[in-house]
Amino acid sequence: MDQTVAGSNVVLSLFGQVKGSPPTLQAEGTQLIVDAMGRHDVKRIVTLSGGGLSAPSDRPGPADLIIRFLLKTLSGHVLADAEQHLRVLTASGLEWTVVRGPRLTEKAGTGTYRVGWVGVDASTQISRDDLADFILTQAKDRTFIGQMPFISA
Repeated sequence: MDQTVAGSNVVLSLFGQVKGSPPTLQAEGTQLIVDAMGRHDVKRIVTLSGGGLSAPSDRPGPADLIIRFLLKTLSGHVLADAEQHLRVLTASGLEWTVVRGPRLTEKAGTGTYRVGWVGVDASTQISRDDLADFILTQAKDRTFIGQMPFISA
């Protein structure tokens, strides 16, 4: 981890749970990254999560609440891991942003997307291209430090 972080200005951390992953993959991995950042004086980290991870600015509607209930019921360990990853970040003292997104599509990016909150100026999908575009902008954009914007088409 040290070789990857050393000499960096920002870390983009885009890994998460897949079938068969250890239940604390994202939290433990994020802790390893945060520790390496501390050793190398890197202050900015941008991570990726899903819309199931709640943010204070969210205003979930009925469909959002159903999706969150299903996620918690069917994949509770994934949501618990995402929540623990957030706790690692908030305790780190770093300039963090957690980018959240809905269902990802293979459609070509448009370069236009919504930046909002669950239930506020949001849709149910985004292209991988557009999500990646927003994540890359966060390397320099300081607007969402300490926040969890929801990006959608």
